[in-house]
This record gives sequence, C-alpha cells and structure tokens, in this order.
Amino acid sequence: NATAIKKLIERNKQQTLDARKRHSDIRVSAKKEFTKLSSKTLFVSGICLYWGEGYKQGVIEGRQKNIDFTNSDPEMVKLMILFFKKFLETKESDMRVQLMLHDSRGINESINFWHNLTKIPKQNFIKPFCSISRSSQKKRDKRLKFGTIHVRIYDVNKFFHLIGWIDGLKAKFNI
Repeated sequence: NATAIKKLIERNKQQTLDARKRHSDIRVSAKKEFTKLSSKTLFVSGICLYWGEGYKQGVIEGRQKNIDFTNSDPEMVKLMILFFKKFLETKESDMRVQLMLHDSRGINESINFWHNLTKIPKQNFIKPFCSISRSSQKKRDKRLKFGTIHVRIYDVNKFFHLIGWIDGLKAKFNI
C-alpha cells in the first residue's frame, strides 16, 4: 500500500537525521573531553596514530562508520590495542582482524603471530586478503613477513568519539 511505503520512507529519513544528530553530539562532546585527557601520553599517542593510520572516510561520505586501524609494525599495533582498551573500553573479544598478505603461503603463521601479539581471539580473524601488488613483484624478498593488520571495532558511537578526540587535537593546535 502506497501510504505504508510513504510512512516507511519518512521514518527512515527521520532515523537518518536522528543518527546524524547523535553522531554530531558525540563528536562535539568528545572534542571537549580532549582537554582533560590530553595530559595522558597513551591518549595523545593513540589519537595521533589513529589520525595518521586509521580509517576516517566514514565521517565524510563513507558508508562504513567503524574504527579501522591499519599497520604492519607490531609494537605500534600493541600500543593501539592498549589505547582501544583503556580509552574506548573495548575488549579484545570485541575487535575484529583482517590481514593483508602478499601471498597465501604464510596464512596460518601470520594469524598465529598477530593473535599472539594482540590477544584477539582467532575466531575474530576474518578471511585474509592475499595479493602481490605490481609495484612489489620485483621485490618479493622484501615483503612484510606477517603482512599488514587491520584492527576493526564495529561501533559507530566509538568511531565518532574517536573522531571527536581528533577534532580536539586539531583545535588545540588551531589546525
């Protein structure tokens, strides 16, 4: 029935507007919160690392609005896990992982390496992406042994909280 469809469309539009308002409020609140947390080294380090190495496209036009930190440096990844746990109150069991590998020969070894490092449960590892880029085909002996890791947190509110903290960092330096 046309009336029901029209009401459903109106409801969906209103839900979208409500979600945008909620996300904006979270972001503004987190921006203000930055100042009281900015004396904590791990906090500022995590914000800077995410600003440089994290997924932020969802703020503008991306459909995905989740946290996604990507890197190949084990110590940096450990630092971000600590940041996520302490400041976003996220447990390893709430994190998901996808590995980007140069080939499929070391999948199990790579999963074991990143699992042991991050303590993220193996069942939270999704199928690795295996590919050799054209630019690295001639340098295969220099490939990253355990690939690149994407640590993801599928929580839209935490995503906007993190973006708000980045806004706070930018504001502190008038950027």
